[in-house]
Amino acid sequence: DVQHILTKSSTQIDPGHASWITNGAGLKTSVAYGFGRINAQAAVQMAQSWNNVGAYVSDVRPVVTWNEAIPDGTGAYQPGGNGTYGAAITNQTVVSNSTVGKLEHVEVLITANHDSSGDLRVLLTSPSGTVSELSDVSTTQNAWSWNQGRTLMSVQFWDETNVNGTWTISVQDGNAGTTGSVVSWQLKLYGTGATQATPQGHTVAMFNPSTNQATLLDTIQDAPPINSYTTVTATPPIAANAANFWLLGDWNGDGVESPGVYSA
Repeated sequence: DVQHILTKSSTQIDPGHASWITNGAGLKTSVAYGFGRINAQAAVQMAQSWNNVGAYVSDVRPVVTWNEAIPDGTGAYQPGGNGTYGAAITNQTVVSNSTVGKLEHVEVLITANHDSSGDLRVLLTSPSGTVSELSDVSTTQNAWSWNQGRTLMSVQFWDETNVNGTWTISVQDGNAGTTGSVVSWQLKLYGTGATQATPQGHTVAMFNPSTNQATLLDTIQDAPPINSYTTVTATPPIAANAANFWLLGDWNGDGVESPGVYSA
């Protein structure tokens, strides 16, 4: 919660700097300045009326095999990453049914066979279109750290809710002379849990975890209709993680399944 408050109450500095972007949640962020200068007064004021965010969850996606050569850069490295980049190679992974509803940290585990991994620039684009620079040309990175798998992290997708969809990674070489390839990559998403609101007037059921029984509370249907449900068995034990998800169940024993929401 403190991190959420600081990202929303900080003051943007050097607004003309080229690194500033606005992410899919409307937050201004920069690889050079983060979310800006911490504004203690604004943070305290925001904290006084702050509602805690949901539980912290993670969604580690499967490893994507890539095995593609990285075109060599065409210039010499300059301090600050001002080399001349070669053509980018890209790869994508499609996220669906993520357990993360609102993003905080996003990690990429990337494995590359490259004797000068400090030559590499890595960009990640979210389904909302936010482009975050995860790594740029540097003399402080060495080959083995990428050959064994290197974890890169970004907070520039903070508060984005468009988690499901296509995530795109881009890799470029920014220094001439050494070539290599990307072997694989893996996307790891962290944030608060995906929630499904209970629309007023829809079918609602109350679940009692001590008895594994559900009681039908309301069967009135109105717009917008809910048409995506999870099917669970009506016999004990009913999974505890079914709480607060739309489900199909035979609530009154008449043999007819209808939609409902379990609420612990």
